Amino acid sequence: MITYCGIIISFLSFSYGCFIIINKIFYNQGVPGYSSMMSVILFLGGLNFIFIGIIGEYVGRIFLEVKNRPLYITEKIINTSKNKE
Repeated sequence: MITYCGIIISFLSFSYGCFIIINKIFYNQGVPGYSSMMSVILFLGGLNFIFIGIIGEYVGRIFLEVKNRPLYITEKIINTSKNKE
């Protein structure tokens, strides 16, 4: 879930950065340095969310793997003690 939030935040920050840059170029509005700083900070924050989500998925799969579950489950148990005699 956090991965999807990170993707959304990164997309929105990229869109916001494009809006700020276009607004600066065509209308010459904005505080100097604000557009580049905000775009980079928001985009990197979204990337952090994406990577934290990927690491969370990895740790979750490791947790499921180390439960020492059998690789397969048998349908029935065959008594082999008769065959040994």
